[in-house]
Amino acid sequence: MKTIRSDYLTNSEIREKAEEFREEYIGNYEIPVNILLIAEKQLDLKIVLEEGLGRRFDIDAYIAPNCEELWVDTTRYTKRTWEERLRFTFAHEIGHWYMHSQILEEIGWDTKEDWIETRCDQKNHNNISSFEIQSDEFAGRLLVPKQKLVEKIEEKQDKIDEFYDNASRPWIGFDDLKGYLASDICDDFKVTEKVVEKRIEKEDDIEDMLRQ
Repeated sequence: MKTIRSDYLTNSEIREKAEEFREEYIGNYEIPVNILLIAEKQLDLKIVLEEGLGRRFDIDAYIAPNCEELWVDTTRYTKRTWEERLRFTFAHEIGHWYMHSQILEEIGWDTKEDWIETRCDQKNHNNISSFEIQSDEFAGRLLVPKQKLVEKIEEKQDKIDEFYDNASRPWIGFDDLKGYLASDICDDFKVTEKVVEKRIEKEDDIEDMLRQ
C-alpha cells in the first residue's frame, strides 16, 4: 500500500502557511470565513457529492489526489446539522491542497477507492498522522484567526471575571473556563466548540491571558 510522507512542520510554520493562504485567497480577517465559497470560486475545486461516504468510511469529505475535486458526503453536505463540522473538513482538505498537493500528485492513486483506503487504513500511522495533524492545525488557524479569537475573548471579560468569582470549588479551573468560553463564541466563527477549545489551548499567550 502506498504511504504519504509529509515534511515535518512546526505549528508556527503551519500557522504561517494558513496566514499566507488568507492573504492570497481571502484578503481579510472577517469571520465567519466563507470556506465553501473559497473552495469553489477561489480555488476552483469541483465539489462532487457522493452518497454514503460518511456511512461507509466515516469520512465527511476528501480532496482528490489530483487536487482538482473535493468529494463530499451528500447527507453531510446538505443537512444544516453538519454545517460547522463540514466547514472544518473543507478547511482541513484545503490545507492538504495548499501544503501537500505536490506530495499527492507525485504519489498518485489508480482509483479513488485506493485513495480512500490509504487514508482510512493508515490514519493512525505516524506518517499519515502528521499529514492529517498538519491540516488540522491549518484549518483551525484559518477558521479561527488568532486576532479575532483574542477580540472575542476580550469582549467576554466580564463573563470571565464572573466565572472565576463563582468558581469556589477547587476542581473548577482553566479547562472549565475554556469550555465555557468556547460554547459562547463558537457561533461567531461557525465552528464547533471543540475547535475553539483547541485554538484556546494551542495559540500562544491565550492561556496565560485567561488564567488568573
